[in-house]
Amino acid sequence: MKKLIIMLMATMLFTTALQAQFIKKLKDKVEKTVNKTIDQTTDKVVDKAVKKPMDKAAEQILTGPAIKKEKEEAGKKANDSAQENQSTQGKNVTDISQEKIGPLTTDNRGWYQGKSIEYAEIGWMKMLDFKDPAKPFIQNGRNYPASQMEVSQKLATWIQQTYSPRGLLGEMVQSVYALPAGQPVTSTSYNYNEAEKNNRNALPNTYGATGKMYSNLQKTSTKKFWPIDGLAGYYVWQVMANNIELISRQMIGLSSPDEYYCTMPQYSMGMKGEYQGSDKMANYQNFMTSPNLKNYTHYWIPSDALNNNEHFYVVVMTKDRQPLPFEQVTVAELIARLEKQLPLMEKIDRNSGGRLDHMPEKAKNGLNIMKKKFKDNYNDYVYLKAGYDIRIIDLANLDEKSNFYWIQTKPSTSDNYGNTNIGFPLLRLKKGVKEACANSGPHWIVFKLYKGKFNDHAGAEHLMANFVSRFNYDYVYDYFFGTEKVTKPYQPK
Repeated sequence: MKKLIIMLMATMLFTTALQAQFIKKLKDKVEKTVNKTIDQTTDKVVDKAVKKPMDKAAEQILTGPAIKKEKEEAGKKANDSAQENQSTQGKNVTDISQEKIGPLTTDNRGWYQGKSIEYAEIGWMKMLDFKDPAKPFIQNGRNYPASQMEVSQKLATWIQQTYSPRGLLGEMVQSVYALPAGQPVTSTSYNYNEAEKNNRNALPNTYGATGKMYSNLQKTSTKKFWPIDGLAGYYVWQVMANNIELISRQMIGLSSPDEYYCTMPQYSMGMKGEYQGSDKMANYQNFMTSPNLKNYTHYWIPSDALNNNEHFYVVVMTKDRQPLPFEQVTVAELIARLEKQLPLMEKIDRNSGGRLDHMPEKAKNGLNIMKKKFKDNYNDYVYLKAGYDIRIIDLANLDEKSNFYWIQTKPSTSDNYGNTNIGFPLLRLKKGVKEACANSGPHWIVFKLYKGKFNDHAGAEHLMANFVSRFNYDYVYDYFFGTEKVTKPYQPK
């Protein structure tokens, strides 16, 4: 009897061990499947939220394939020493001791966990060091003289001298606009995307620097800090001379390869309407009221005003402190432009999948209704709803009862229900701007910082503090636009 009991107990223990082993293998398999799914899904989200806005900014990275090689070299040789070389930069903005936060920890995949990583002095993948004189850059019909490429070098250097990434891994590159044109108008593939590409031909040369700060980091066999594959979300700090697309939304149907129409959404403190209550976000880290920015146009752009993904902090400085080279469009000018563009707008809509019967006739009828609606406002300026582009389908759907919610002749109006409607000016780039910027230095410079909410990551807060308070905007203005030649080297605030 005792032998039987012992045998039964042994059998139960063996069965339990097998069950535990099976459950462990099952859990490991599930974890691998989930992690793979997370990586793939997040990568698609990152592409939509980050790469698409970067493409809209018309950025062409100069270093191309060479940057991949430098990343590897940086990871093996420079990455581990980045903290030592850069730890003294940016200390006067915020001073948080890593020892107070705790040691850095990773999970079994090497992914950094917890809040400690957000305070780690990580630095840049590579500190750019331009020893050779700048050279001209020619690509896809864009010609950048050496003098403009030198400006790009200086802007990249000044950002790195100002800011050493904390809790983020930085990557700095030179940037220019030199993307290939879209399909020809005669192509059956000439849709909204292709038209948008071709319309960029009306824009001037734009050049500068782009810093990407990666927030999801891992430790690998050769690198102390490196972006997690498939989960490489990042913040972006751009400084671009003569740039328009960073701060505007192209009106694709109105624009052409030789005329550029757009809106430039800007939030002002206390603004009513759909953005009411956004003062706190706009003035994050005293952005709107910072003494460091008082001499320059600076504003916050809500996320849905440009691309529905990110909100942006923008600083703009111009030569002789003149307005940007745009003119506002009147109602009469808009109607005339629509009449001219209707055939092309119809083609673009059809190639983009539009299937409304009798589209041209219905659009012309809608345009006539629009003329009657605004017959007393022909000399007034046009203001459009944020994030709105006039398409032929909008005209085709108009009737006598339409309220034209997307267009107004004042920046702010009230409807019958007491709601405030905000509109942003419809603008047209002035003639001759592209030619004037072809070979000269900057006529204006755009500084832009973006990526989601800034108050959910300590490293991002540190980045914002440097963008607002430490970067020396006055030096940049004096260097490019001042009356006297600047000879002293750049120093951050």
